Amino acid sequence: MEAKAIIRAGFIVLVLSILMPLAYTRWLKNRRFEPVNMPVTLAEGEIHATEFETNLFYANYSVTFQTDYSDLLLPGCSPRAWGDIHWTVYRVSGDSVPGKDHWASSDDEISPDWFIIGFHGPVGKYRLEWIIPPKAACLNAGHPRLIVQADPENYEEFAGLIWFVSVLFDGAGFILVLRGLGSMLLRILGMGRAVRMFPDLVLKNVLPL
Repeated sequence: MEAKAIIRAGFIVLVLSILMPLAYTRWLKNRRFEPVNMPVTLAEGEIHATEFETNLFYANYSVTFQTDYSDLLLPGCSPRAWGDIHWTVYRVSGDSVPGKDHWASSDDEISPDWFIIGFHGPVGKYRLEWIIPPKAACLNAGHPRLIVQADPENYEEFAGLIWFVSVLFDGAGFILVLRGLGSMLLRILGMGRAVRMFPDLVLKNVLPL
């Protein structure tokens, strides 16, 4: 491979080493790890709902209701009040509510290796509905919030892998550039090595014509 081609390849590798982490960081900032974080009402007997969109590829989302105070400090509440909240997640196939499919609910059985109460879903639009029974209505006094979120840990770990690969690309790019420059330098020096041992000696033909 010619020196110029080696240098060109080295610069391409260096550019890729810079663009890879920047592109992934930009992509990561646009992911919705918390598509829902809003104040809600936990009024008894009513059906409440909210719609949201996700842009993570098959992520695990937790569905939690939180209050400013512990349930033990709210009058008439028991530690089991949170378990009495019934919620259902629907996958919305269109802009109209009738086009929704049951996706997950708080009544679904959770396998023993799961520690998050929520749902597992691809990119799409969802609708979350919840009903508050009388035993959980006391939570409404604690300024409740609904939070739907995904754990970003796996994506952050992959970002570390991207940076590691970027460092490897940096080294490979520098090596290619230095190798190409070295080849060009040796070629230039080689062109100037045609030096005669006796520069003042003039060659003459001593044979008779």
